[in-house]
Amino acid sequence: MKRLSIYLITAAALLAACKGETEARKSSPRAASRKAKAPAPPAYDVTPLTRMLRPGVAMELRRQLKVRSIVDLPFYDIKLELVPMEARLQGSYVLYYLNRTRKSVRSLPLLLHANTPRELGGPSSSSLVEVKSARSLSGPAVKGLKKKRLTLVQVNLAAPLKPGARIKLEVKFSGTIRRLPPGQNDVFSQALSSMGMSGSGMAASDYGLLAVGDGIITMASAFPVVAPHRGGKFDNSPPTRFGDLAYNEICNFRARITAPADFKVVTNLLDGEPKKSADGARVTYTAVGAANRDLVVVAGRDLVRQKAQLGPVTIYSTHKARDARGGKLVLDTVKKSLDFFQQRFGPYPFVELEAAEATLVGGAGGVEFPGLVLVAGMLYRPPSQSGSPMGRLMKMLGGLGGALGGAGGLKPPPGGMQMMDKMLADMTVFTTAHEVAHQYFAGLVGSDCRQEPALDEPLAQYAAGEYMKLDRGDAEGQRLMDMNAKLNYGVYRLMGGKDRKVAQPVKNFPSPISYAAIVYGKAPYFYLALEKKLGKKLVQKAVRRAVDDNRYKIITLDRWLRSMEAAVGPKGRKVIRPLAKRWFYSKNGDADLGVDDSGDLVLETIMGKQALVDFKQSMALLGMKPRDLFRMLMGKMMQGE
Repeated sequence: MKRLSIYLITAAALLAACKGETEARKSSPRAASRKAKAPAPPAYDVTPLTRMLRPGVAMELRRQLKVRSIVDLPFYDIKLELVPMEARLQGSYVLYYLNRTRKSVRSLPLLLHANTPRELGGPSSSSLVEVKSARSLSGPAVKGLKKKRLTLVQVNLAAPLKPGARIKLEVKFSGTIRRLPPGQNDVFSQALSSMGMSGSGMAASDYGLLAVGDGIITMASAFPVVAPHRGGKFDNSPPTRFGDLAYNEICNFRARITAPADFKVVTNLLDGEPKKSADGARVTYTAVGAANRDLVVVAGRDLVRQKAQLGPVTIYSTHKARDARGGKLVLDTVKKSLDFFQQRFGPYPFVELEAAEATLVGGAGGVEFPGLVLVAGMLYRPPSQSGSPMGRLMKMLGGLGGALGGAGGLKPPPGGMQMMDKMLADMTVFTTAHEVAHQYFAGLVGSDCRQEPALDEPLAQYAAGEYMKLDRGDAEGQRLMDMNAKLNYGVYRLMGGKDRKVAQPVKNFPSPISYAAIVYGKAPYFYLALEKKLGKKLVQKAVRRAVDDNRYKIITLDRWLRSMEAAVGPKGRKVIRPLAKRWFYSKNGDADLGVDDSGDLVLETIMGKQALVDFKQSMALLGMKPRDLFRMLMGKMMQGE
């Protein structure tokens, strides 16, 4: 996920496919004995699902995960029906599940990520997914369902599912979709919401990922999913108030999604052509995918698609018809950044990558899923086109700025709304590149986003910064990285926030702004500091080695660092661990980033040196310092610090 420092804008205003696998066995008595002990063959054909994989991926995945076949991965065969007028969904799936643990399983925990806001005290208008029933089609019978909490339902089995045994489980579920207030794809509305100044606000951990707004339905993780199994047990730990909703293990999917006939539907899988119902009122899209971690659906009446090709990878940008200009910018950025990341981090595993406009709220500029990146609708159109009350106010204040500056013999900060337009366009490019980088971290290289946020988010920020240098040149690229990364830390400090260590669970951060400051703002610069010690080429080699070592797995920060150390030799190993200790486990942010609580870094990065001088003089006429203005505007964001 990319959290946007969109309050800075407000402050500035005030100023080719795998072919399948065979399971052939020799018919000798010994081979027959081995076959008798092996899991029974599954009752589905994996070949159609592998059409989304590039050649060689299935073999690599088997080696990395130590499975006989990708058929051994969990397979969700999903049917999902959207009822937009009633803002609800209903669905079912057949789950093919192999017990790959070393213990007998007496219950399967189903996580309902969409219910996170309600579980954490969000409003009753938040989305809700409910498990209606579960029954076994083969394997141990289902004894019953037990609702442990809003985000966890336990399927109890009548007999244990032994190691190496399979169960075929049918689960039925339904859900309500949160309706977002009008105007949520306006940058000024989101700025107010982020600062706690708008009644629309956000429910805890709700970024609009199961919601309808501005004519776009977004459904991420909108089905009950078996909790990942790590450390000898299922990880069914409770959700956090902010940060990414969840992480999942690698799975296979087929989804049949039914919607009104005039709806366009896209997913993070390989989407087929829609088929109309007999009466012509509904259409059904069938999407397939293997070696993925989630199912995400974006739907709407007014959606169009742009297309580009990058070797064997087809890239799509889906957006509202009116947002063609922003959609083209997103498409171009996805193509160029994926090309760059493939050179740096290795081949992308799928034959498609989708970017989709979504009505995201709560300060999220984008959200990542394997095979798809969501980009907030507020990034698709310039602030100068805003028709919101605050947008009109900003234009008016821009016109009055000259008079105020002239009264003091000073010039107002240049640019006004034009500066905001450029700033938002730059944010769009950086945010899109950040989400594409997440295809590697934590799409390809999985991690626990709640316990180990120090792994994937800093890497996505660092990778996006490296792309900006390629796209804009070193100096401008670094400035834009600082704008999108370091300023998170800078704003936090000028608001009075204290430095914290990076390597800790999300739940230990007291507020979204502290989480953004430390994880998105400070931690990415570890990799730049490492480049200064070891050189850029050696760091690139280390990161590439760590990606190759850990594809398709779920790893820890320590495992990631050990993989990097293995690539750099004895001299490099003496550098990586001490530097990681300083950046991830200590509190040296001010010294390392050159930041204090004056606000100078923030305003100079946004406005430039001369404009900062002029602005400080203008503020002095009012008896205020920049820090005073920020704390007045954004004091609510520091609650809990």
